[in-house]
Amino acid sequence: LIGAWFNNVDELGYNPDEEMDGYAVEYVALGSLGLQVFSSIFLFVIEYSLRYNLSPKLGEYLCESFKIEIGNMKDTYTKSIWRNDVKTDQEQDKTLWEYVAR
Repeated sequence: LIGAWFNNVDELGYNPDEEMDGYAVEYVALGSLGLQVFSSIFLFVIEYSLRYNLSPKLGEYLCESFKIEIGNMKDTYTKSIWRNDVKTDQEQDKTLWEYVAR
């Protein structure tokens, strides 16, 4: 296919000596600028209005609604992570919950 492209450039209607439409490049540049401005405004709206007004209890509600799944993940990691006598039980539990939280 690539060989056919380079061998039949004239048949495909592409002429490298012909100038490219200058407006196409400007449209792409303006489109990318517009998307950048839109994404910045969207980020501002999400970051400073929606997330600012979330309830502090939302995390607790989410964890409570997924309590069974979180418990199953903790049980799985409890079986697969080796317990040792070097670290305290609290440190090992902290590491275990870090794995569950990921």
